[in-house]
Amino acid sequence: MQLSSQPSEVLAQLNRLLAGHVTGFASCCAALLHPDGRMQIANAGNPAPYCNGVDLETLAGLPLSLVPDVAYEETLATLPAHARLTFVPEGVIEATAARTNELFGFDRTLAISRETAATIAEAAFRFGDGAPPG
Repeated sequence: MQLSSQPSEVLAQLNRLLAGHVTGFASCCAALLHPDGRMQIANAGNPAPYCNGVDLETLAGLPLSLVPDVAYEETLATLPAHARLTFVPEGVIEATAARTNELFGFDRTLAISRETAATIAEAAFRFGDGAPPG
C-alpha cells in the first residue's frame, strides 16, 4: 500500500486498516501544515482543534473502524503567523466529575485551550477524580 500525505487519505487508509480488525472505534484528526500558513485538516470523529484559543471549524467525519470504506473531507484553513494549535482528544471534553457526573465539557476545554498539553491533561484529571496524572 502506498501511503499518502493528504490528511483525508491518511484517515481513509487508517480506517481501512482498522475496520473489521478491531473492536470499538477511534477518533483522530489529521493535519498537513504548509510553510505559507495554510493547513489542510480532516477529522474522524475528534473534537475540532483550537487555534489561538478559538475553535477551528472542520468537516465532521465518522470515527475510524466503524465502516470499511469512508471518504473523509478536508477543510483548508489559513493560520496567522505564530499560531498556537491545540489538538484535544475527546477524553478531555468527556472527563466526568466523580461526585456530580458533570462533564468537563467544551466551555472548560476552550477556556484552557491555550495552555500546554500537560496543563490541559492535569485539569481534566483533577476535574474527574481530583488527582493529577502520573
